[in-house]
Amino acid sequence: MKLFFMNNIKRVKSLAAVVSAAAVVFCAFAGPLAASASSADAKKRLEDLQRQAEETNAAIDQAVKDKAAAAGRAADAAADAADASATVKKYQSLLSEVENNISAANTEIAATQADMDTVTAELGEAEGAIDVQYAAMKKRIAYIYENRKETNLLYILFTSGSIASALNQADEVEALMSYDRQALAKYKELKVTIETKKEELAQKQSDLSAYQGILTASQDKYSALRTAAGVDLADANAAASDAAGDLAAADASIAALQKKKKALDSQAAAAQAAYAKAILAEQEAQEQKNGGKHEDTSAAVSASADDVTFLAATIQAEAWNQGYAGQLAVGSVIMNRVNSSLFPNVNTIREVITAPKQFSSYSSGMVDKYIERGVDAQCLKVAQEVIAGKRSGDWLFFMTKKAADGFRIAEYEQIGDHVFFYKWKTKPKETAPAETQPAAPAENSTPADAGQAASSDAAAESKAQDTGGQ
Repeated sequence: MKLFFMNNIKRVKSLAAVVSAAAVVFCAFAGPLAASASSADAKKRLEDLQRQAEETNAAIDQAVKDKAAAAGRAADAAADAADASATVKKYQSLLSEVENNISAANTEIAATQADMDTVTAELGEAEGAIDVQYAAMKKRIAYIYENRKETNLLYILFTSGSIASALNQADEVEALMSYDRQALAKYKELKVTIETKKEELAQKQSDLSAYQGILTASQDKYSALRTAAGVDLADANAAASDAAGDLAAADASIAALQKKKKALDSQAAAAQAAYAKAILAEQEAQEQKNGGKHEDTSAAVSASADDVTFLAATIQAEAWNQGYAGQLAVGSVIMNRVNSSLFPNVNTIREVITAPKQFSSYSSGMVDKYIERGVDAQCLKVAQEVIAGKRSGDWLFFMTKKAADGFRIAEYEQIGDHVFFYKWKTKPKETAPAETQPAAPAENSTPADAGQAASSDAAAESKAQDTGGQ
């Protein structure tokens, strides 16, 4: 339900906190918001504070969105940094592996070159031995050729003392020639073996050289990839740092805006109290002028079919469960506002209902929803009756009973769960027992009827109520 005068209290932690804050802040505005100030001035001040509060709420919402965006950027940057770090490690590992392989290849190339040097030396020795053997053979062949008579078998046979001696000489010649042939064959075989080994070592050198080229290319590739990943990591870390700065700035902005909102809430509470006091002063001055009578606000007004429906939907949204009497009382308050000279800025049904911070049922869209669904027949009947001039009271305000007790409203009439009253007049603040009574406030502190807190129990109960608008 709505509090048909006070600002929306749901945003404040407790009613006691609101009114106590009002008592504190009111002193600072005692000049411009004194009892002598007109209700129009007080209302203007209140509306200005409400506008600032709405702007601050919008700024808080934007700051919260900015914080969420910064948090998203921070998370993305952290993920990017983690990916880049993993990539750097990956390429560093591959690069280290390639460098180890290059080192191993260089070692094997050096060993192969040493083997090649050894084989080359062995080949040289074998070729030298072959040359020596050839030279020796050539001498022996030349000797045999030059001394064919001595080496002729018949010659040997005739010149020898015996056949045995002749055969021995012939065997020596044959053995010598066989030795030369075998030695030459052995050296040639050794040379082929060494040359084959040399060719194998040459092929191995070639293969190792090609492998070294591949490893060097891989080294260059992984080095470049690691460098690029390092740049990505630096960029991601920078983005994470920027996002963290944005996040901190958003937190600071939210904290500052919330502090400002708290101050505005306190000022608005004081302005509300001053507004109520100004209207009360005007009401009493009006009554004094009219011989103690209240202003007559029961005149019928002209209204379109849409106005009737709009009023009926509002009554339904505010008092659908309060029965005919409760619905008529809510309709009476709205129409009394339309006709009251105390509220010169709201002269039509729509202006009363759509005035800032008045009806949460309107600002929340509930009124439009009832219109869309179809207005209750009884609420439509009540709307038509109050537009025609029917009233159950000359009330200008209504709220829940718990809220009224929390605000210490002095005089009201309860109908269902709501209380209705003409004057926003409060009961004197109850004093604590002498032994626990706090020190008396300064002379210029908030008057008792400016909206100071009721008992903490009543304030706590009021916290749970949907107190609505002014």
